[in-house]
Amino acid sequence: MAVKADITIDIDKQVGELQNLTQIYNARVGDNKTPLTIAWRKNDLPLNLKGLHAYIVGKTGDGSYNSETGKIDFPINTPVSQFEDDGSGTLDGGQSGLTTLLIPKQMWQNSGLFAGYIGLKSEDGSVFTSKDIWFKVLGNVLDAGVEINYFIGDFDKALAEAEKKLQDKTDSFDQITNAALSDLREKYREIAQSSEDLASEYTATLNNITDSLKSMQAYIETHNIVTTDKFENLDKYLTNKVATSYVQPQAFNNLDDLKQKYPNGSNGIMVTTDNGHYYLWNNNSWKDCGTYQSTGIADKSIHLENLSDTLENSLYPNVDEVEITNLLDGYFSKYGTVITQHNASDGDPVHTEKIPVKPGEEYYVYTNNYWDGKAINMMENDTIINYFPSENDAQIKSIKITIPNNVDSLILNGTKQFVPRLFKINSYNQDQDAIDNLAIILKDKEFNFKEINLTQINKTGYWDYTRNGNYTDQAPDNKNAMKSYLPVKVKPFEIYRLTGCSAWNARLYEIIDFQGHLISCCDNENSQSLTTTFMIPKNAAYLEVNEYFLNVQTKLEKAVSIKEKKPLDGLHWGAIGDSWTAIFDKDGKSYVNDVADITGITATNLGAGGTGYVTGGANNWNNQFFKRNIDADTDICTIFGSFNDAYYPDFKFGQKGDTDTATMWGAMLATINNCYKNNPDVLIGIISPGPWGAINPFKTDTMSKLNSHSDTTVNNMAINDFAEKYVQTMKEFAQMYSLPFLDLYHQSNLRPWNDDFINKYYHGQSATDTTHPNPNGLKKYIAPRIASFLEKIIK
Repeated sequence: MAVKADITIDIDKQVGELQNLTQIYNARVGDNKTPLTIAWRKNDLPLNLKGLHAYIVGKTGDGSYNSETGKIDFPINTPVSQFEDDGSGTLDGGQSGLTTLLIPKQMWQNSGLFAGYIGLKSEDGSVFTSKDIWFKVLGNVLDAGVEINYFIGDFDKALAEAEKKLQDKTDSFDQITNAALSDLREKYREIAQSSEDLASEYTATLNNITDSLKSMQAYIETHNIVTTDKFENLDKYLTNKVATSYVQPQAFNNLDDLKQKYPNGSNGIMVTTDNGHYYLWNNNSWKDCGTYQSTGIADKSIHLENLSDTLENSLYPNVDEVEITNLLDGYFSKYGTVITQHNASDGDPVHTEKIPVKPGEEYYVYTNNYWDGKAINMMENDTIINYFPSENDAQIKSIKITIPNNVDSLILNGTKQFVPRLFKINSYNQDQDAIDNLAIILKDKEFNFKEINLTQINKTGYWDYTRNGNYTDQAPDNKNAMKSYLPVKVKPFEIYRLTGCSAWNARLYEIIDFQGHLISCCDNENSQSLTTTFMIPKNAAYLEVNEYFLNVQTKLEKAVSIKEKKPLDGLHWGAIGDSWTAIFDKDGKSYVNDVADITGITATNLGAGGTGYVTGGANNWNNQFFKRNIDADTDICTIFGSFNDAYYPDFKFGQKGDTDTATMWGAMLATINNCYKNNPDVLIGIISPGPWGAINPFKTDTMSKLNSHSDTTVNNMAINDFAEKYVQTMKEFAQMYSLPFLDLYHQSNLRPWNDDFINKYYHGQSATDTTHPNPNGLKKYIAPRIASFLEKIIK
């Protein structure tokens, strides 16, 4: 006699079934050993139950459907009941796939709901399969749901919530559409003002897009429900339409490149970086519309975050890779057991320990599926709740998952050849789709770099670009040191400079995206010494760096800013002077460093404290300016100072034509002649000393107050008169020998006669020092003037 099943369960079907058991199954409160017959199927065919037996576990009582979790909630302390068949309920030796559970009365202790799961176990007690199941008793009507999280009484509520969510999406789409249309109109208005002869073309394009948007709106209004995939398709269409209109410029090296790309024209603004002009297609030719400024690429205005405003709704994930520290041999089967036997042709299977996760978290998993060892196993405690994918193969899988409410951990399968990689999604960033244009704009730029610290992996091996950037363990040898570094988290458009080596499969660097896919790598496959600069592509998440050879130091640097082209880049400057020029601040710098920063020039500091044209410094140091030797490759030389000569007891001004280095005229001539001796082509500039606290226009004491001078004329001069003659002599000398002159005594804005100014910008060497400006004073008042002076010398 054939036995008819009360419930049919197909273990390979993911879609649940609602089944009415009123006429065939009549369990009531207090019933004992009421038989429940289940037909077990696999792809609609009877499942052979040999070695398997059925069980049922669940709660009974006053439960209610929770729409947020999709589960049935019970009051706290609701008892859990379970029954496990001893195998006697398996019919026909298991061939028919039928089993009968004689459910005891404790399953029906209370009216209301029973919710739990029903399944099959093997002889060793391992779970073979399980399905969610519930029963609901209303009077004499008994319903059961297999893999269904709600019951009939909640259909209306669930439907209403679904409709509300869809309506919220519709409202959100309306806002996006209206905002995009408003922004597009404003963009057109700006462009039309600068190109009136193209107004009709702009208007026609705008009308076409407006009609398209109106068609979309009409579609939304005609259909009360917008499905998720249709909403995403419309969103993509809108993004593409706006992005290809007259909003986002495209950049080209020059007009020839533009014509080669679009010989028959194209919509949009096209910018050529060689002249900074923008072009529009009009009357079958590209029209030059002048400098692209108002909405274009102005100098120093490139901000990555503003390059693609039209793609504000196109997002890519910001991820962190979850470190997997311990891989176990064998695969974790979907039945909850570890299997170590395997087919070598499918790779050597491995699996992870339980990885803690939380409900609602999102992950990308990139790993190797292994037949019954599914790539992803979702666990609650030690029970498999679900697994992915459904395919039964041994292929590489890339899967995005969201953690359900009843899952607390994951077990991932993989192989030693393709170990599991797990990426947690933290947030979503805007996808700047102007990457190709940006690359052209930045390709000729130089950057200021900052070194990035790399953390070495504590085992030998390398990131293998032939294995999708996965890590390969390998024992060291005597020739090569195979070591690598932990992945560096990166973002699109970042620019890096990397020095190291590349060795076949162990490329210097590899880049993976947020799903774990290899998307780029170093194109040099074999080099023992390599420095390369590269831009991180869109969708990138991590940079993997290898170090292979013993004798190469790997160095990673990140571009922190675009290096401006400075007026004196590539030139060499020799700065002769006294203590104002010499290094004296706590950082070992002077105004010379500030000038180099401003102009880009390479500087050699030839300053020495206490010296001048005539005086060689204290204690007969004999280090006058005319004894300073500049480098042979010096392009510019400046001679700055010095009122130290005012303290030299044998100082004499001398007169034009003097060659005696004991006089100012003779010492100045000897100084420039020594510079020309070192480099006949050097350009020389003369710079007067700035005012000192003891020597300035308001000092009327005689020079004898500074020192006793052998020249009575000098000894009896007022200090301010001496300073005026000293500067005037420098000016006349410069004019006589065709040299540029910078007067910092009269034109520096320094005020060492003002106490407030002294306190703020002097005290360079001590709290009472009124001779030397401090670093702030030199940087503010001296460095910019000398920088401008150097630029004038070179022109």
